[in-house]
Amino acid sequence: MTYLCLQCLPDPHLRQRMATDNASPGECDFCEAEAQVVSIEDIALECHLVLRTHFRRSDRVPAVWLHDRTPAGSDLTATLASLNAVPTDALDELARAVTEAGFDRDTFSSWYETDPHEDDDPWFERRTDTEGPMSSSWKRAEASLRTESRYVNPMAMDMLNSVFLNIADDRTKMDEPVIMEAGPGTGRTELFRARVFSTSEDLENAMKHPERFLGTPPAGLGRAGRMNAKGQPVFYGATAAEIAIAEVRPPVGSWVVVAAFEITRPLQLLHLSRLRGLKLDETLSLFDPKSVTGAQRRDFLRVLSEQMVMPVMPDLEEREYLLTQVISDYLATHPATSLDGIIYPSAQLGPNMQSEVSGNVVLFAKSSFVRNADAGRNTASFSLWEYEEDGPGKYPNPEIQITKGPSKVDCASDARPESLALLYDQIKIHQVKGVQYQTWSDEVTVWTPSTTSASDL
Repeated sequence: MTYLCLQCLPDPHLRQRMATDNASPGECDFCEAEAQVVSIEDIALECHLVLRTHFRRSDRVPAVWLHDRTPAGSDLTATLASLNAVPTDALDELARAVTEAGFDRDTFSSWYETDPHEDDDPWFERRTDTEGPMSSSWKRAEASLRTESRYVNPMAMDMLNSVFLNIADDRTKMDEPVIMEAGPGTGRTELFRARVFSTSEDLENAMKHPERFLGTPPAGLGRAGRMNAKGQPVFYGATAAEIAIAEVRPPVGSWVVVAAFEITRPLQLLHLSRLRGLKLDETLSLFDPKSVTGAQRRDFLRVLSEQMVMPVMPDLEEREYLLTQVISDYLATHPATSLDGIIYPSAQLGPNMQSEVSGNVVLFAKSSFVRNADAGRNTASFSLWEYEEDGPGKYPNPEIQITKGPSKVDCASDARPESLALLYDQIKIHQVKGVQYQTWSDEVTVWTPSTTSASDL
């Protein structure tokens, strides 16, 4: 049996665990020191547990054994080397012991076994499906929110803390932060918002005070949405006018006004798509129990970020939006996060139309105030039609005239800081003439009596 002293174990967490549970006086077979030593079998058992927890066999997939592709990741020896468990000279001995540790005497099989007709080593890659325990806890918290209490719920708060409390420290595998800046001096200075009007008269009335009717709805009047409860004054916008139109789902025959808003102060936005590719802290040892919870959180955030933007049928919105509404409240109000909003993919765009820099943006109530939105009188005069001189006909020729700005008294009713300003010269009016859909289709197989056996009748 091979022994290593504790000083020959590079990983401090493995060394501490071995010192606590397995060390005894003896001679190290590598540095020949008389010291506290542990057997290679004890080390191998810990390595086996790490491999089962954080890795999966990448050579057991059809692409490898059917199409002779090179497995993803690394072979056993290289994977063990990445754990930094033993000196390089001991890796071959460790690989042998790990293979023995994975043998199941009840089934006479091993997790490390390979095709006996091939002289190949097992290959491994990092798992991305360790979210199970956290998903179960989240489902219990979600059930509690639906059936017990939404507003004061310790179970939900504990779960939210475990997932989002340190979100500002997260980075992607490309070393990108998940919190992005928007506003002056950044790459994101404008947002677009669309409103649907059934009649031209409604449109004309709204355009007399476009800051109010095209911007954030007043507190208490807005309907519930994906990221807000009913009555919360949040701003739903998009990074492009086309996305804004798609999000409001206008019917044929309606009018759509799309307005651009300048972001007037620095804002911090959670980039939801980046949660799909988080990396673990590179300084964290896989022998550290924190690495398990870190991996579970990473994989859970990937699943959760996808669930948060899934399309929801209109008749299910009240139920399905509860989770995203609670998350938004937490991100907006918790002192450790205190974000201004979220940028997230549009559920109305097909997969081929999504991009890293485009999507929807929701600004939370504290960061959604539009300049002049609470003015007590109209801020503009507006005309939609141009009338023919020689007949009763008319055609759209929208014109807006900005009136004198509001007084200080007009602006005193809302204490929130200004975050947005309407850009009058970027307002566009659309008449919806038709709608296109991207669909998946498949033919229905029809079975007739002539193709059905008598025993099936």
